[in-house]
Amino acid sequence: MKVLASAEESGAIKFAVFPLGTDTSKQTSPQPSIIKTFNAEGRDKAVQQMIMVTVDHRKYIAVARKGGYVQLLNLPSTDVADTEGAEIVCDWFGCANSTADAIVSLLCVGKLLITCSSEGLICIYDLSNLKSKETYAKLNVTGPVSAFVNHYQTSGIFAVGGKERDLEIIKLWEETKEPSATEFSIKSLWKAKNVKNNSLDLRVPVWITGIQFLKETIRENAWSILTVTRYGQVRLYDTVHGRRPVSSNEASKHPISSIAESNDSNQVIISDTHSTTLLFDTELKSTTLAFRPAGSCARNGAEGKHAEVKGKLVGKFAGATGAVQNNEIEQPLVAAGGLDRYVRVFDLKTRECVSKIYMGTEITAVWIIEGNENDKPSLKKRKKDAEADDEELWEALEGGVDGGATERKVKKAKASKKVTKEE
Repeated sequence: MKVLASAEESGAIKFAVFPLGTDTSKQTSPQPSIIKTFNAEGRDKAVQQMIMVTVDHRKYIAVARKGGYVQLLNLPSTDVADTEGAEIVCDWFGCANSTADAIVSLLCVGKLLITCSSEGLICIYDLSNLKSKETYAKLNVTGPVSAFVNHYQTSGIFAVGGKERDLEIIKLWEETKEPSATEFSIKSLWKAKNVKNNSLDLRVPVWITGIQFLKETIRENAWSILTVTRYGQVRLYDTVHGRRPVSSNEASKHPISSIAESNDSNQVIISDTHSTTLLFDTELKSTTLAFRPAGSCARNGAEGKHAEVKGKLVGKFAGATGAVQNNEIEQPLVAAGGLDRYVRVFDLKTRECVSKIYMGTEITAVWIIEGNENDKPSLKKRKKDAEADDEELWEALEGGVDGGATERKVKKAKASKKVTKEE
């Protein structure tokens, strides 16, 4: 499979080609055939967002860099001898107000490339005219913004949220026609309302870090949306049922940094800043404590009660030892990268780590160019490899390769005979 990862320290892009089952931490495991580093532009132009886009049936890498730079790059060569970087097809400047104004979102909608900065600056670029370096349109939404996403099916519909900036659904253009440069405008369609005050009658702070439109039967001017927060919460909104979330769950004790859709329309993958990556189901019910009404106290007899709410943690993707900054799904696989400098590839169904590649840099974004499940090693083979590694470890600890191995074989033979007699 082929994976891209962006480097924080050098501003470079890393390109790796490897079979599933690769583990660079083990010499006996398959190793990558290619790991390339290209287009390094330094920490001052670190890659903040990276996606793949298709223009006229051709794939490109789109990156947004610190300082407000956007580049469209050709895919790197898979030739080991080719040391050249990826050619810059087109670049733009000015999608951020300053170096402190980070690019929080990079999206491709049809033939439009869209960026949104933390201060709320939205820039739109026309991919049908790559010779032009002009910004197609500029808009401003209320900031600060931490998350900005487009609807998966309805063109022109977006959701935005951030620090003390609750969820809002906006329209930038009419779906029925291709917008011209003068036809972009911001129209608010729906605004969320904060949850009720807590048991001490204190306001609950708002800090949305990720948003996901959930796939469902299309309803006119009605949406189901999942958000994750800096305070470890996962909240489900249904615009038909009011402005407050229909459920709110604490998925982590730490800030949640990313959210990605799973192969099930009701499931998402979330990661926090303390190495945890989880699978969350929006339809399964869980039991939570429903706190006593605001303003009341325990001695008045208004004790908390347990109630069922929608949303439940299904499982964990284990292995990461640092904050996971980005997840990317190419079904049936999911790639995760973060501060521990590894890209890990997991099987969505089993949540098992099927590849682990050391990139040598803190990763800000990861993208699967090509995933191939057919070369995935069987579970039986992976168990056999794990047993072989255990054998080598015990041999080293016992101080004698031949003696240790012989002693264990005798013990295994005795255990096997004992089981046979009992049967």
